[in-house]
Amino acid sequence: MALGELTSGAVVSVSPSTPVPTLAERMLAENVRCVVVTEQSRPVGVVTDRELALSLTDAFDVTALDAADLMDEAFAVVHTDACVRDVLQSMHRTASRRATVVDDARRLVGVVTLDQLVATVSRELVETIRAVGPPTQ
Repeated sequence: MALGELTSGAVVSVSPSTPVPTLAERMLAENVRCVVVTEQSRPVGVVTDRELALSLTDAFDVTALDAADLMDEAFAVVHTDACVRDVLQSMHRTASRRATVVDDARRLVGVVTLDQLVATVSRELVETIRAVGPPTQ
């Protein structure tokens, strides 16, 4: 299965200078838990709902912050040709539950989540088990 088939359809991206309130409104309107921060269509960071929530608990005036202030720059990035194992290794290395997917020019193509990978691998395992039949002794 090609990685492109797994990427989520709703990829929301913002520039590093996007104000946090605007970023939050976009996340809510698009019903996403992650926003990719891009410069010239290339990912430079990721802001998750968790980082957004944590910023609200800090003593910062979030209206004065922008996406660059909240973004995680150590995020998983994989190529559209990556196999599931490569994606999982990238997620493990960066302690991320999602990976940005890029093309040859490193332009953002999509996002794939750990939940999507688990569901896909589980389905494929079930299909394989059914195809080979019950175990024999």
